Amino acid sequence: QSVIDYFNSLKIEQSKILIRENLYSLDEIASMLNYCSSSHFSRQFKQKTNMSPTEYSKLVNYFTLPNNEV
Repeated sequence: QSVIDYFNSLKIEQSKILIRENLYSLDEIASMLNYCSSSHFSRQFKQKTNMSPTEYSKLVNYFTLPNNEV
């Protein structure tokens, strides 16, 4: 694993934390983590996690709702 891969992995892990906090939009998260665009962030996220940031957000927010209310 190269240094760049390592830092990209750290950024994805940080983005997962920010998504779970549910305080910021995906555009804001991409900007906070210095991605050049939200689409670039989405591609990198999907490459590392096999799901889009939106899919991840829906998944984690579903499991944090009381009684899994949708």
